[in-house]
Amino acid sequence: MRTNVPSRINTETELISALITSIKKGETKIPQFQRKFVWKPKQAIELLDSIANNYPVGSLLLWRTKDKLPAERNIGEFCLPETDDMTPTDYVLDGQQRLTVIYSCLGASPEDGGFAVAYDLEAERLLRLPDNPKVHQFPLRHMFNTTEMLNFRTALQSLEQAEIYQSQLDALIQAFTDYRIPLVTLKDLTVEEVCPIFERINSSGTKLSTYDLMVAATWNKDFDLNDEVDEIQEALRPKGLLNQLKKVQNAREVSQPTNNG
Repeated sequence: MRTNVPSRINTETELISALITSIKKGETKIPQFQRKFVWKPKQAIELLDSIANNYPVGSLLLWRTKDKLPAERNIGEFCLPETDDMTPTDYVLDGQQRLTVIYSCLGASPEDGGFAVAYDLEAERLLRLPDNPKVHQFPLRHMFNTTEMLNFRTALQSLEQAEIYQSQLDALIQAFTDYRIPLVTLKDLTVEEVCPIFERINSSGTKLSTYDLMVAATWNKDFDLNDEVDEIQEALRPKGLLNQLKKVQNAREVSQPTNNG
């Protein structure tokens, strides 16, 4: 049994708005040894639907440390601010798929790219945000944006069902603003203490490929297997061997991602 680890584990719940603020400040990041975002739109919408219905969506596991780790991808497609060397950073060990969906759909600016979702007040369901949403289709990115929210409410007044839609919108907003996500935070653990936890979570939850587990198992501040593979691929590209290598990698894929994340 590992000593002193339980005393450095903190459990709490956090509002979605607070999580988004932490991401925007660059205080919460996804470490480079995590896998890429792999969820499909259907999985993302199901997560948001669970929040709207106040269903549990599982906890996030964070590693809080003053050590600065490579975090090139940040949150999904969004590049976020760097923090100073003195500010502790929360690195996401488990829950990056969920956190990426939450930020992309609720925290990103309305004009940003990336995956976005709307709630159709007429059909009473969530759907991928259309290029030209109708008046009764509420973009979730307006949820924590006061100006955009007021503009949407004003536009609703032109509809015959305005009163009903306003009531539905208020219930939707309350569901998301009141929702609290459980957080488990590992405080000031070393890389050597954190990596076995990361491997254990991913081997018993979301199924990773052998390669994904090798990246996590071999990663340290001086070595990243992804970087080594990138260098090899660049060396093979002029020789025309890169496509053959990718075929071999695809053939050796031993598992597929599940809904956990």
